[in-house]
Amino acid sequence: MLAPDPGVSQDLKRFVYVINSLANPDRLYVEAAANVPMRIAAHNAGHSPLTATHRPWRLVAVVQFGNEGTAQRFEKFLKSSSGRAFIKHHFV
Repeated sequence: MLAPDPGVSQDLKRFVYVINSLANPDRLYVEAAANVPMRIAAHNAGHSPLTATHRPWRLVAVVQFGNEGTAQRFEKFLKSSSGRAFIKHHFV
């Protein structure tokens, strides 16, 4: 799914991803994680209480970061009103 970046240690790699509900297309979910395929599978299996009622989900965007701090800041931005506008303009 995602090709590893040879310049980033696999132990430190973090992703921020955006998923969109197919059942409710206006519903987006943003999260930072180290293993995006595993997290999307968990969302679609109903293992995440915040996303279980809006299944199934499709991946909209993934952004890779070299450290967790930067990923967390970007995740926080995407969850803001400006970030939601950014998602709709650039990803959806």
